Amino acid sequence: YHSLASIFSTEEFREQVIMPTRVLDDLFGFRPRVFRNTELIFKDSMAKEIENLGFHGVLAEGADKILGWRSPNFVYQTQSSHKLSLLLKNYRLSDDLAFRFSNQAWSEWPLDVMTYTNWIHQTAGQGNVVNLFMDYETFGEHQWKESGIFDFMAAFPKAALAHPDFRFSTPSEVISHTHPVSKIAFDNYV
Repeated sequence: YHSLASIFSTEEFREQVIMPTRVLDDLFGFRPRVFRNTELIFKDSMAKEIENLGFHGVLAEGADKILGWRSPNFVYQTQSSHKLSLLLKNYRLSDDLAFRFSNQAWSEWPLDVMTYTNWIHQTAGQGNVVNLFMDYETFGEHQWKESGIFDFMAAFPKAALAHPDFRFSTPSEVISHTHPVSKIAFDNYV
């Protein structure tokens, strides 16, 4: 589902989460541990339901109005849960690829892999994770093949891993190996 049920109906939300979770379990013997809502929508009041559905973490928006002075490059915990970890989108670095990559008016156009990975590497020591969240539509819809995005992405892993402090991890791996630094409040939907 790609719906807004989480905002309007707890019962419908629960059903829409349970159905694909069961399919994954039936087909692959796999139960997801990290939850991602439509457009990363999240609010603290959702935490208990997400936890009750068996999830250990949530991917959420790393908006400035939520973070304030904090960095999205740490694992946090929800205000209303002692178990649910929050992985917050680094929207600046994510949006550089998702929305600005082919924008010729952007001061960093054309963005090359070395420049981008240097921006990521500059976060070393200033967090324990850099969450790059992009929708599938980024590749081929927002950023066409002609923009060079596919060549960029082919070269990106090697360039990112050139720094000894960086590696790629799944959200479940991050949550399993990284303790939340503090609680953070999502009083309103973001």
